[in-house]
Amino acid sequence: MDFTQLFRGISRKMLSDFQYITSQIPHMGDRGSNREEVIKTFLKKHLPGKYDIGSGQAISADGQISKQLDCVIYAKATCPLWYNESTQIFPAESVCAVTEIKSTLDKSVLEMCVENIRSVRKLPKLGGSRPLASGISVGGSNPLTLGSVFAYSSSVSLDTLRDNLNILNKDIPPTERISLVCILDKGILLNMNVAENRVILLPEANTTMVSIKTEQDSLLLFFLLLSSYLNQIEVIPPDLIKYAATFMNNFRWETRTV
Repeated sequence: MDFTQLFRGISRKMLSDFQYITSQIPHMGDRGSNREEVIKTFLKKHLPGKYDIGSGQAISADGQISKQLDCVIYAKATCPLWYNESTQIFPAESVCAVTEIKSTLDKSVLEMCVENIRSVRKLPKLGGSRPLASGISVGGSNPLTLGSVFAYSSSVSLDTLRDNLNILNKDIPPTERISLVCILDKGILLNMNVAENRVILLPEANTTMVSIKTEQDSLLLFFLLLSSYLNQIEVIPPDLIKYAATFMNNFRWETRTV
């Protein structure tokens, strides 16, 4: 079996799993949870080992909080601040990519995904330094969070979704836009510098969303693009002292002179 055929088989299995889930689980909330788990389990098995998968909200050191996020890909070495079985809280610096997971995508659902991803991509990230070896460290800034959408299907055409997203993007700064959209049975939306004919995962001012009708190869392309970004970045651990300082500022300080 060649590489493309392998991923086509995985894609068919995912669709089959989803169809079984929707036929067996009457409660929409339960369907949503199982729908998300199919994708999250796949990513957890296949992404580089330095990453882990969760869901919840991201926070920044200055106290800003994102909306609830379906799938958070975070640096495993910088674990969540808090978690239970249903939700996790992540320092913004640890969040490398997020994916909103939907059963059917249309304009209204797309608008919700835009706002959710925007809420995490706009969070400021602290810079700092990370260790390279004993006594050696390197400083710098943290990479931007990649924002993507994964849907099993859509009620409108891929080109219509592309046009809707380009219209929504007109009022959104490039650093807060969606990077990648996958419709499992239709294709991919991604950012491209049309003048240079160059794919850009992180949107820039001169990029636009284009559609690629990959159909049964959509999962393959989505996985390769996501993995490409994650393989290139290095995360600087969050300075949790600064998170603590923001938290402590909410309390009244008392001093006593002796």
